Amino acid sequence: GPESYSKLQVAEDFLSPPRHLFWRCESLQESEGRSGADNRMIGIDGALLEGGGQVVRISSSLSALTKAPVRIHSIRAGRPKPGLAAQHLAGIQLVAALCSGSLSGDGIGSVEVRLSPGDSLLQQKEYLSDAKTAGATSLLLQSSLPVCSFPSSMPAHSKTKLTLKGGTNVPFSPQFEYVQHVLLPNLRKLVGLEADVKLIRRGVFPKGGGVIEASVTAKESVEGFDVMERGKVTGLRGFSWACGGSAESEVEKMSLGVREELSKAGGDLRGAEVAFEKSVEGKGAGKCYGTVLWATTESGMIIGASSLAGKGTDPLSCGASAASELIREVAHGGCVDCYMQDQVIVFMSLSPSPSQISCGPITQHTRTAIHFAQLLTGATFTVTEGGGLCTLHCSGKPGSK
Repeated sequence: GPESYSKLQVAEDFLSPPRHLFWRCESLQESEGRSGADNRMIGIDGALLEGGGQVVRISSSLSALTKAPVRIHSIRAGRPKPGLAAQHLAGIQLVAALCSGSLSGDGIGSVEVRLSPGDSLLQQKEYLSDAKTAGATSLLLQSSLPVCSFPSSMPAHSKTKLTLKGGTNVPFSPQFEYVQHVLLPNLRKLVGLEADVKLIRRGVFPKGGGVIEASVTAKESVEGFDVMERGKVTGLRGFSWACGGSAESEVEKMSLGVREELSKAGGDLRGAEVAFEKSVEGKGAGKCYGTVLWATTESGMIIGASSLAGKGTDPLSCGASAASELIREVAHGGCVDCYMQDQVIVFMSLSPSPSQISCGPITQHTRTAIHFAQLLTGATFTVTEGGGLCTLHCSGKPGSK
């Protein structure tokens, strides 16, 4: 059927060097968009842009919050195994439960799913979601966090407890310590989000078996923000962990790899000393290890980086990789790292007030988040690029003041 899509209009601004590029992102909505009757489903093309699980997560979350029914089709169409995998299925089922919605097509391998939100949100105080694989708990949280944080029909200060099972530190997703020390503190500063997470049991690939608990306090509205200057780095912390094998020596090697790589850094990280926490864990989880680093700044924003490895990978290289990534993220001068970048989009689109933030080069995940946030909320985003530093600007959600 007819689809909705975004067109990036590129215009040049010659007023001041370096030359800037403006992307004004227009939502062009056809018969499945908001121009139709209120009870009509909004068509979501799951193969657009990033074309993976992110489309399902952001579309279901915003559907729940805006009460707009959605039909997500062509889910992960370009992936080797198209359709919903276990983590995507658990995530959208959790969102449906949070919004008392009806869900159809929800099965492993399904390429189309329909979500119709109910009239009320968060009818329970506790929810459980189990990927039953090493599917990422951080991505289950990504779907559910906005719904629990800013449900317009709930009184402020209502608390929701989420128990999420799966992989806590697995490839292609934020590690638990990134969520704990970077994502949530940044969202607390930017939009006043009130959420805490606790690691109950670490879960790694391929077995999973991890458990985290999240406690989220609902607020009446999303605050807008204007964060353009990061300031200097004021502190540097790290967390290295290892499961199975000679875990203790691997943790030490990762820490050494971080320090050796950082010794080459200039700018804000020249001479930086890392305050490390370390964790050696049981063999039952499987042989795996990882490092998460985060730099605090004068503005209160936190820049993160991480690396994950398993059997056959040198722990020294794992630590060095995380440090190298942090050096790149700090060097661009933006207020958020590349993994945080797309996470702010949903919250910007929900705020009644304008927001803007500086960041590094725009990622495909961010373009995807902008596209579907515009489609589902009506907010307008503008991206300004110049000199390696970008600005994300959002007009705010129309009609929500």
